[in-house]
Amino acid sequence: MEPIWVTTHCRGVVQSGSAMNVARFLATAASIEGRDAYFYMRYDDAPERVYVPFISYAILGRPKIDEGPPEELEPIGEIFDTTVLLDSALMITGTSQRASIFDGMKPSAAIVVNSSLPLGKIIELLKGGIPPGMGWKGKIAVLTASKYDRDVAIACSAAVVKATNAVEIESLGKAFEQIRVPKEKEDILKRAYNEVEVKPAEVSA
Repeated sequence: MEPIWVTTHCRGVVQSGSAMNVARFLATAASIEGRDAYFYMRYDDAPERVYVPFISYAILGRPKIDEGPPEELEPIGEIFDTTVLLDSALMITGTSQRASIFDGMKPSAAIVVNSSLPLGKIIELLKGGIPPGMGWKGKIAVLTASKYDRDVAIACSAAVVKATNAVEIESLGKAFEQIRVPKEKEDILKRAYNEVEVKPAEVSA
């Protein structure tokens, strides 16, 4: 089977650590389940990286990945199963890597948005950013991840699992232990998982 791809969009430096943590948490959880997994990052090509759009990738085998990604791979085709946005403004801005957050995303992908905006406003912004002729119909989770922890990766990775079952939430907790995330963060992870709401949504150009 084709692997599961999770891509996380963020602003460079100020959010890049959290974006990498989303990918690392998920990839480590998958490896704990005995699956192949990789994670890596991509910056826009700019000498000053503060606030520059940045993407991290997690590739989770089901259970194997036939071919490992070369370094700095930029994936091609509609392959992303989940897209995480640590900055909701990225819904309407492109990058040198991706014309929009929909670029490379499967039409049925899940979307996780870190934002205090209501779901209706998020859908409105997604409509403004979707390319002409494209449609999306999938699951969406909107949460204010910073209310759970300063590292928004904790709540956002919980939301990915809630929306997709890409890994088991118990495996994500074990990944925290393996990475040596402080014990109290596991309780935060579980609370975010239990509280986040995942809803069906649809957007077309």
